[in-house]
Amino acid sequence: MIEARSLIVRRGDRVVLDHVDLTACDGRTVGVVGPNGAGKSTLVQTMYRALSAAGGKVLVDGADITSMSRRAIARSVAVVSQEHDDALPLTVRDAVGLGRLSHRSLAGYGDRTDRDLVDAALAKVDMTDLADRLVTRLSGGERQRALIARAIVQDADHLILDEPTNHLDISHQFDLLSLVDQVPATTIVVLHDLNLAARSCQELILLDRGRLVASGSSREVLDPGLISRVYGVDVHRIDYAGRTRLFFDPISGGVAS
Repeated sequence: MIEARSLIVRRGDRVVLDHVDLTACDGRTVGVVGPNGAGKSTLVQTMYRALSAAGGKVLVDGADITSMSRRAIARSVAVVSQEHDDALPLTVRDAVGLGRLSHRSLAGYGDRTDRDLVDAALAKVDMTDLADRLVTRLSGGERQRALIARAIVQDADHLILDEPTNHLDISHQFDLLSLVDQVPATTIVVLHDLNLAARSCQELILLDRGRLVASGSSREVLDPGLISRVYGVDVHRIDYAGRTRLFFDPISGGVAS
């Protein structure tokens, strides 16, 4: 389990997260949604200690993350962030292998066990043929698959993804989230597309201007009236075959207040 309790994050005098709660129970996938500037990336970055909280706490299996070493965090939480290793002249194989560093000493790193784990992860994400290509020469979708492979070899119990489907077409979005679903970890994922979130996540939290607006199942959170107020659009919802689907139009008669 990974959870945020009454999390507060400030940038200067501005509060960007205001007493936000999130709980991802073992084996569950929780989506974080909200408009631009809602605090989604700030929340997940604080949950793996890339950012510091001004108040509240983050617990990983009951342990306060501020008491954990960086290596201990990496053993428990794998991250697929918006920042890539584009500037590093690494092959795909070497970039994926970095996921083993949290489990190995430098002297032991790269042995046969590590190589077998990397090979298996590359096969799982269908990148065996690209193993020796530089990551700087990969497409956006290929880079994301490489990062998923790194998370697989990291073998952490928790996985955090910050907008992993950005810049991917619809087919590659589905493919990527299907891969994520195969990683045996408790997962938190930031998504812009509400329909994709409804399809891929068992639970959602909705943020707006740094505050938690709603949390629960997709049917509970994706209420047309609530989404209309938060996003400033007209919202129409269809529930069919156990899935929620939203359709959007501009607010009739002008901009929402």
